[in-house]
Amino acid sequence: ALGNIGKTLISEIAEAEENCEYYVIELSSYQLETLKVPVLDYGLILNITPNHLDRYSSFKEYAKAKLNIERCLKKEGRIILQDQVFYDFG
Repeated sequence: ALGNIGKTLISEIAEAEENCEYYVIELSSYQLETLKVPVLDYGLILNITPNHLDRYSSFKEYAKAKLNIERCLKKEGRIILQDQVFYDFG
């Protein structure tokens, strides 16, 4: 498991054992704004809460940044949304 704190993804992949098949990675809304390559098999959004509103003009803009995970999914990839993320984004 890797995240947007701690050990970096690149350093972990460089040190990975050949038999490592999966990585679980936390991606921030900031990272999701810049990622555009479909490399993920699965995307999971656990919640969307009013965080980082100092960076985004509105809660709607923050939610849209989080939902950018969809463009990172491979063709056969799947996104999993927990019930509580279904807000009216207007």
